[in-house]
Amino acid sequence: AGLCRAVEQDQPGHEGRAGESGATGGAFAFSADGGVLVTVSFILSEGGGAGRPVVIADEHLVERATLKFWKRSSGASPPHSPTDVPPAPYDPVAAMDSPHGSTAGVSHVAVSPAGTAAASSSAQEDALRLYAHTRAGWTCAHRLDRPSGPRGRAAALAFAADGSV
Repeated sequence: AGLCRAVEQDQPGHEGRAGESGATGGAFAFSADGGVLVTVSFILSEGGGAGRPVVIADEHLVERATLKFWKRSSGASPPHSPTDVPPAPYDPVAAMDSPHGSTAGVSHVAVSPAGTAAASSSAQEDALRLYAHTRAGWTCAHRLDRPSGPRGRAAALAFAADGSV
């Protein structure tokens, strides 16, 4: 049994992007063939609630991270005319709110070359989480405390060609 389970998504949701109201940016990673995409969005909100406390311009806010798993769209047809909106290249598969706990953010993400595993790190949690894609969906398979290197300061996260982290 995994430590956490991503919630399956049937409908695409609003994606926070740097520069949009309420969004503070994010991270992303692709599998080697581009078939799997993992993104992180950070949403700022006023008031209390779950999330990592942050102060911006003397205003107390809460930042919440969401880890999202996507697959490349299949069978999408190109637009018929220049005014047609092109189809989205990726479909949402699963999402996980606060994957490193309610007061921790997500520092880095990576996807294995085959797209069957993913990883995320958090400076606040000082941990690395490994996710596996199974028939049941994406699950958090392992949590590793204090990865090697200076505490809480992982500079990058990546999978090797053989699938190891």
